[in-house]
This record gives sequence, structure tokens and C-alpha cells, in this order.
Amino acid sequence: MLRPQIPERIVVELDLGELPQIQCYPRELNQAFMTLIVNAVDAIEDTGRIVISSLIAGDEIRVRITDAGKGLQPERLSRIFEVGFVERGATMRMNVGLDVPKRGSSARREYRGPERGRGGNNV
Repeated sequence: MLRPQIPERIVVELDLGELPQIQCYPRELNQAFMTLIVNAVDAIEDTGRIVISSLIAGDEIRVRITDAGKGLQPERLSRIFEVGFVERGATMRMNVGLDVPKRGSSARREYRGPERGRGGNNV
């Protein structure tokens, strides 16, 4: 669905593990994942990659979306899950769907910021 919005200069890598079926809010999760991917595309100024991975860790299912973008300023990180938050400079264009855990889901959200020596963002 997002493929036409991802320029050829950005490579998308999938590392999806075998996951069980779960009870969830699929529309909300789809919106959150789409939002994160669109924001990752916006954050990559030149060439780069987005890695989408999933795994089971104990009783949790983890989905990680990592990009090679410039990242957010540390003082802005606490706001990324607020409805309507927009970071200028195209790093965070929209966040509709990032508040999924506040609407009754048992999902957890975490933004780690750039990894040392690797750049980019992990959500």
C-alpha cells in the first residue's frame, strides 16, 4: 500500500519472524505501522534504508521499525505519541495511530532514538 510513496533511493528490508495470531485492533496497528513507515521515509534525506522486523520475546510480540534518518531532537522525543504532534523538517509528519496503546490495546510503544554509531531511529 505504501510502496508508491517510497522512493527508489530508499531500500526497505523485511525481517519478519513467524508470529502467532493474536487478538488486536488491526486497523489501529495498520495505521500506526503506516505512520511510522511514512515518517521514516520523510526522515531519510538522501539514500538509506528502513528495516522492519518482528519477533517473539517471551510473551510479547515485538515489531521494530528502524530507519537511517536524521532522528529527532532529544527534547522532542517525549511528544511523539501525542495526537497532532508534528516535527518540522519532515522528520515527523504525522502521528495518527501512534497513540494505539492509550485506546485499550495492550501494545507497548517505545522510541529509542539513534543507535550509537548507526544513526537513524528505532520505534
